[in-house]
Amino acid sequence: VSRYSYVEYHQTERPREWSFVRVEEKEADEEFRLSDDVLVNGWRGGKVPGGSFLPAGQEHGHRHVHNVDDLTSTLPSRGTKQVPSDQKYTAGDTFAGAGGASRGITDAGVHLEFCVDNWEHAVASLNANFQGQDTTIYDIDMHNFIVDKEIRHRVDILHLSPPCQVWSPAHTRPGQNDEKNLAILFSCTHLIEKIRPRLFTVEQTFGILHPRFDNFFQSLVHGFTDHGYSVRWKVVNFSQDGLPQP
Repeated sequence: VSRYSYVEYHQTERPREWSFVRVEEKEADEEFRLSDDVLVNGWRGGKVPGGSFLPAGQEHGHRHVHNVDDLTSTLPSRGTKQVPSDQKYTAGDTFAGAGGASRGITDAGVHLEFCVDNWEHAVASLNANFQGQDTTIYDIDMHNFIVDKEIRHRVDILHLSPPCQVWSPAHTRPGQNDEKNLAILFSCTHLIEKIRPRLFTVEQTFGILHPRFDNFFQSLVHGFTDHGYSVRWKVVNFSQDGLPQP
């Protein structure tokens, strides 16, 4: 039984983008068909059209918006629902660093529910920029964040940016943190299992696509598809978007 389709996207002979796309309800053979909504509800307990953040005292003042079940879908909307005007999608930022992705999240009009880092200077930057905005800032290493059962979040979007040093083409000699940085890549799967976002983004150096890291990368992707997510990846030149490096 095939549950995923593998797709390569070409502009030239060499592929520039790849994806594993989960078979949707409408594509499955009838005897194996299961409702997409049932799958989502069973995994994360459903989703809130329009986003899961609603400021206190903003129960009034509504606007009509599309009830978008899949933010990447090009299919027509299933209809419209009335939601509060200040309702927002929610996001979490892990391996947040000084907060670049967190700032992008808030600038996009998404509510930043939490961010995580354990480097003191990064945490100081996060506190300076996001404290008092109904955002929880965790000064904690990722292992303890994952295993702490008192830390509970369900966000619409989760961003992950694990350390890149061991995968970088600039990494030409062994480093003292190589083993730790290699292992932390696989915390991404555990973070997805803990937070169960509607969608997630992962930022990593293009070096991880080198053939010598193929087993690591395939294991990472499998960790996501094992939880039922479709996964799509590509190399993006961020220097075209204002970042002073590719």
